[in-house]
Amino acid sequence: MTVPAGLQRRRFRVEGAVQGVGFRPWVHGLAHRHDLAGFVLNDGRGVVIEAEGPAPALEEFQRGVLSIPAPGAVDRMQWQSAPATGERGFTVAASDAAVPGAMPVGADLATCADCLRELLDPADRRHRYPLHHVQSLRPSLHRRPHAALRPRAHRHGGLRAVRPLSQRYLAPVAMPGGEAAIREPWRMAGAYLEAADRPVPWERWRLVRQALGVNAPARLGAGRLLDAVSALLGVREAVSYEGQAAIELEHLAGDAAAEPYACRRVGPAIVGADLIRAAHDDLDAGRPRALIAAAVQEGLASAFADACLDAGGPSRVVLSGGCLQNARLAASLRARLKGYGYMVLTHSRVPAGDGGISYGQAAIAAARTG
Repeated sequence: MTVPAGLQRRRFRVEGAVQGVGFRPWVHGLAHRHDLAGFVLNDGRGVVIEAEGPAPALEEFQRGVLSIPAPGAVDRMQWQSAPATGERGFTVAASDAAVPGAMPVGADLATCADCLRELLDPADRRHRYPLHHVQSLRPSLHRRPHAALRPRAHRHGGLRAVRPLSQRYLAPVAMPGGEAAIREPWRMAGAYLEAADRPVPWERWRLVRQALGVNAPARLGAGRLLDAVSALLGVREAVSYEGQAAIELEHLAGDAAAEPYACRRVGPAIVGADLIRAAHDDLDAGRPRALIAAAVQEGLASAFADACLDAGGPSRVVLSGGCLQNARLAASLRARLKGYGYMVLTHSRVPAGDGGISYGQAAIAAARTG
């Protein structure tokens, strides 16, 4: 085949969060916009691209690949020249399973508006498809859900064992019925209300309360406190998936401005029951539920930031845990810590909640065994 003059071909090796995020269709569209030929495929190390066309178009294409929208992220891209072939068209080729490697785990993301539309449209071929995922990336701010606050990458030379802030500073509260308290947040509300010396409004509490001496492990995480507030405000007394009560509490607060509720610290422990007491009293006084929800979340962020400041030590703070998937709480806590002069590190490649536990365990084991 005769190769037209002026054509160049480049082979790119791209690594990062580039699989399972719609990267190949994004590259395919980018190549068509620049009238390039070639292909894109997945392998065990990431993505391989071969693109052919005039040098200026290849330069623009390369810059476009590096600017992939969230949730994709390019950590490294290398390229080398290859012989031009004169081929026409750009294709998404079959994955190459022969190349071994390990891919990063993407951060947890909410379902985008486009995916929801396709999932719920009876006329769409993806209607109610259980394995639906992003097939295209568009530079629009992905697609905005929680990905708008998507954590940025932070690389550091060594592993540091960090005790989660919520477990170190949030006072423990019993979980009546154990795991049942996760499925029925009103149980956590009952436990917190008793700790706050306030009445429990649920009749069934008298029976459930008996579990406090039998099956009621103490929990120190912020998630259960947010669950309790959600139940107290009548948002969600029982859930069908993990985190539902706290998620709906976040949505109730929205962008409402509210001063944070104050809460004491006894030694190093934040007394979360103080937030419940304030929420209960304001609810009785007729304060709008959205403002109460906002004040609780701002109060929790303020308490965490102040506890971190009082603890002293390094100028870097690592934020982790499922409660950090709450966009309002995360943004408020980050802003307060930065105001205190801290460098704030958050998740990028691994989910902040339970999805990242296995990865963390493996990282610690690798550090201990060398």
